[in-house]
Order: sequence, then C-alpha cells, then structure tokens
Amino acid sequence: MKRIVIDNNVFFEQLCSRIAEGESVMLKLRGNSMLPLLRNGKDNLLLAPVPHGYVFEKGEVLLFRYNGSFVLHRVVKSIGDDLLMQGDNCVSQEHISSRDVVARLIAVQRPNKKMLSTDGWAWKSLSKGAVLYRWLKNAAYRCLN
Repeated sequence: MKRIVIDNNVFFEQLCSRIAEGESVMLKLRGNSMLPLLRNGKDNLLLAPVPHGYVFEKGEVLLFRYNGSFVLHRVVKSIGDDLLMQGDNCVSQEHISSRDVVARLIAVQRPNKKMLSTDGWAWKSLSKGAVLYRWLKNAAYRCLN
C-alpha cells in the first residue's frame, strides 16, 4: 500500500470542513496524551459534530483548537461557556471556550475492529479508570516536585 503524507493544516482544514457540514469523521489517533485509554497509532476515533446548544459534560472527550493546534482531551470542568480540558496522560490543563470545540468523540474503533461507543457502560467504566490513573499520576508528580 502506498503511503500518502498530508500536511497537518490541510488535513485538519478538511476534517473541520466535513464536521461543519454535519458529517462524522473517523481518523487514526496520533499522540500519547490520552494514554492508557486511547493508544497512538492503534485506535481509530469517530468524531461527530457538536449539536447547537449542546451542554458539555465532565469526562467527555473533545477535539478542540488550542494555541494554533488541534488537541483531543477530556472535559475536567465546564463553567458556562468555558471548559477546562486535560489529557489522561497529562499534568497540564487547557482553558478553552466552547467555541474552540470542533467535534466530540462518539466511538473508538479498536485494532480488532470492535467499536466502543462513548455512551456505553464499558467506555464510561474505562474512562473512570483513566481519570483515576491521571489523578494518581498527578499526585505522584506533585510529591516529587
């Protein structure tokens, strides 16, 4: 199979365009900020448009614009139009506006092709474990620094 390399800006421009038109988009995850739940180069993410008037919930995973990049992290806190975001494998957090959100994660396709809906009990249980992992990692980081 021939490998095609596309510039990130071109890729995300197309992705944002399709999502803005109401389409859901699947892409392969790149990055380690959401370990251990989401795995670099292994998991495919199904991203969906955010409905008008949608209220973001704590624990939800969103794709958003941040400092000129696109980031996929979890909602830590939602206060009105403002969101506090953090990756499961990160110490730092991002403060964003809901206007920065491009899409929300609705399903993950594992390497065995099994789809895991973010509305299901399995995902919600795994997410709680990932948040606990982050809390323990951050506590250890604070103790050592």
